[in-house]
Amino acid sequence: MSRLKKILRNLIILAVLFTIFIMRTGLFLNPISAHEHSEKSLHFGPSEIVHIQDYAKNIHILGKFDNWISCNTVNRVAYLLWRARGSSQFENDKSKALDYSWGYYEDYYKVYGAINEEVLSQTEFHDALFLFTLELDIDENFPFIGIKAYDQSDKIIFEKSREG
Repeated sequence: MSRLKKILRNLIILAVLFTIFIMRTGLFLNPISAHEHSEKSLHFGPSEIVHIQDYAKNIHILGKFDNWISCNTVNRVAYLLWRARGSSQFENDKSKALDYSWGYYEDYYKVYGAINEEVLSQTEFHDALFLFTLELDIDENFPFIGIKAYDQSDKIIFEKSREG
């Protein structure tokens, strides 16, 4: 067998062994593959990825599947590979205005969730007056639950709920 054939054979053997090693240890070449494998192992998803956020040496992948919300933490291993850590999901309770979950990972907390109420905002004013209009069926519940006003630095300067 020629030297070139031996080198090619050895490279193929190394590639196969590397692939088996990666599959058995839960390591992947990119964070999305690690996330997808994590969901499959939990019999969840596949979720639609909504947002990816870098944080320290980790990546948080926020997703949704049907009425479920997931936030998977994927971290870098050995500068080249990725492993899923801290996968969590919950069923969104649409009766709540805001539904969320949280988790602790290494030395920080993560909070994630869904806004279930329609959020209206107004930046156009008419001589310091404002007007919101909504088209609703007569049988629908009025979705207005409160009002908040913010200043230019996004600090709340007024807040009142519908009940109070």
